Amino acid sequence: MYRHIVRPSKWFTALISFYLFSCTQCLYAQESALMDDEFAGYKTGQHYFDQSLYEAARVSLAGFLQSQRHAAQPHHQRLMDEADIMYHIAGLRLGLEESEEALKTAALAKLPDPVAYPAITDLGSHYYNKKQYKSAVQTYDLIPLDNLSPAEMAEARFKKGYCYFVMRNFTAARSELVKVKDMDSDYYSAINYYLALSDYFLKNYNDAASGFSKIANDPEYRAYIPTIFASSTLLPASMIK
Repeated sequence: MYRHIVRPSKWFTALISFYLFSCTQCLYAQESALMDDEFAGYKTGQHYFDQSLYEAARVSLAGFLQSQRHAAQPHHQRLMDEADIMYHIAGLRLGLEESEEALKTAALAKLPDPVAYPAITDLGSHYYNKKQYKSAVQTYDLIPLDNLSPAEMAEARFKKGYCYFVMRNFTAARSELVKVKDMDSDYYSAINYYLALSDYFLKNYNDAASGFSKIANDPEYRAYIPTIFASSTLLPASMIK
């Protein structure tokens, strides 16, 4: 028996296609809105953190972490790790009790993942500021400093080198400082000053003279350059190789 098949018109097919496309776009928009809401605590916390508003940052980041931990299927573990590190760094910078140990625990749990690098550099700086030089060196040793940004590397290597210098390990101090001596950073003069002093104590007098010459016009350091190095013409023959 012949059966007549009614085929949908092109207009009807186009209408259905448009409807399905509209539904897809609506679902995508709803999903994007949910994602924005889901990560609002992270984004707000990061904003406050960048503004050095650490108490507010901790509140927002704690909310984000709590919402993710209670989710049936937590998303974006990377963001959770970053939020956790920021939360503990904020506590350290606020000087909260036990924040040092909490940050150390969080960082060690995530190493060798680079997500832990900010925690390590903050802890190293923390020990440096507290004049706990051995602890600072041990902390910086936990990560490859060459993997940091140029500005972060210059700061970390200066502070690590300075710690070695204070502990009178001039060879180790020189090893750290020489790697960043030509970097354009906020620590340029300090790096070259302590590198030159390390060379002096190691009896590398020509290198010391060269280092001091780099900062001879720096108003912060020129007054502390040993007189004998104020001009290369003052170097005695016994110091010239």
